[in-house]
Amino acid sequence: MLNPWKLWKNIFGAKYSDTPGGRFEVAGVLYNQGDYAEAEVEYRAVLKLWEEELGGKHPSTLGCRYNLGVALNAQGKYAEAEEVLRAVVRLREEG
Repeated sequence: MLNPWKLWKNIFGAKYSDTPGGRFEVAGVLYNQGDYAEAEVEYRAVLKLWEEELGGKHPSTLGCRYNLGVALNAQGKYAEAEEVLRAVVRLREEG
């Protein structure tokens, strides 16, 4: 299966300013294709970038963390998915 992120990176480069947003979209494509493990890899990469750039409570960061939890759940990684999703709830409540 073609990894859309590799195509994106070849076209725009890994340091292109929209790369985190593009990778987030690619992760969604991978998830929708049923490639939950690759989606997890991409969501983790974007989460790290956005935590550094935007902070842990930014809506984009929280959305990425949520999607990571959903990808983990889809793989049967229930304990980790629960931990990630509970963190989203906690961070949103803290505002």
